[in-house]
Amino acid sequence: MGFQVSPSSDIYSEFDHWVVTGASGLLGANFLRVAAHPKRLLTGIFNKHPLALPGTRTIHADLLCSRQIIDSLDDLKPNVIFHFAAATNVDWCQAHQDEATKMNVDVTHNLVNWAELNGCLFVLMSTDSIFDGVTGAYIETSTPHPCNHYAATKWQAEQIVIDALDEYLVVRANIFGWNAQNKLSLAEWILTKLETKQEIPGFIDTTFAPLLVNTLSGLLIRMVEQGCRGVFHAASTTPISKHEFALETARTFNLSERLVLTAKLEDSELLAPRPLHTWLCADKLAHHLKIDLPTIRQELTQFKRLRDTGYTTTLKYAYKGSVVT
Repeated sequence: MGFQVSPSSDIYSEFDHWVVTGASGLLGANFLRVAAHPKRLLTGIFNKHPLALPGTRTIHADLLCSRQIIDSLDDLKPNVIFHFAAATNVDWCQAHQDEATKMNVDVTHNLVNWAELNGCLFVLMSTDSIFDGVTGAYIETSTPHPCNHYAATKWQAEQIVIDALDEYLVVRANIFGWNAQNKLSLAEWILTKLETKQEIPGFIDTTFAPLLVNTLSGLLIRMVEQGCRGVFHAASTTPISKHEFALETARTFNLSERLVLTAKLEDSELLAPRPLHTWLCADKLAHHLKIDLPTIRQELTQFKRLRDTGYTTTLKYAYKGSVVT
C-alpha cells in the first residue's frame, strides 16, 4: 500500500465550515473527497465544470465577478477558505497575461479582503515554479524569482496573502494525480501514452519533487487541524528528473521503459520559459507535523492503487460536464 496521510485528530468544532475554490480542478475535487467528514461542512465552488461529491455541497460562482463571490461568502460564512482555483496553464498565462493576472492575482485579492474582514483562515495553494530553478533544494525563506508570467502571478498572490493576513497558510508544491475532468495531469499523460505504446520525451535536465494530490490533501487537513500558520513547502523526499519520473511510472504500471526517450527541456519549443530545478525541501513541514514524507515510489504506488480500487471511476462519475455560457 502506498503512502497515506490521515487526519491527526477529531477536532472539527473550531473550523467546521470549509469553502474550497476550484472544486472541479485536480486538487479541488480530490481534496473534497479526502476532507469529507460527517462533522465537517464542505462547500466547493465551481465555475464552468460542475460536479457532485458525497458529503459535499457544491455551488456555482464566477470568481471573476467580485460581487457574486462576496455575496456567496457572506451567505456561506466559512471558517476556512482553501483557495485552489487558478489559471495554471503556463503557456496560456504567458500569452494571456491580463486574463491570468485577473484570475490569479485579482481574485486572490478579493478573497483575502473577505477573509480579513471576517476573521477567516485563508489557505493559498502556490507552486514550486516561483523559484528560478537554478539550484533546487529551495526552503521557505529562499528568494522567489519567477521566470514566467504564471509564476509571477502566483508570487504576487502569495504577497497579497502574507501582507494582509495573520491567519493564513501558503503552501507550495508540485502535484500529480487523477482528474475528475477530462484532462490529464503529468502522470496521467505519461500513463496514457505508455499504455497505448506511444513514445514520450522525458526531460533529463529538470528536477522536481512532486506529491500525489491525495497526499497533499491529507497534509493540508492536518496543517489546519494542528494550527500551522505561515509559508510551508510540501514535497516528496525524492528529487527526480522528469525522465526518471516517467521511467518510475512505467515500472509501477509494468509498462515498457523503452518508450521513454531522453530529451531536454531547453530544446523544447514551449512558449513560456520554465525553471529547471524546482524541487522543494519540506523539512519544516515534516518537523511541524512530526511525520515522514513519502518517496516518489510510494506516491506512484498509491497512484496505481487508487485506480486499481475504483477510486478514479467514482471521481470521474462525480464530474457533470460543462456549464453552457
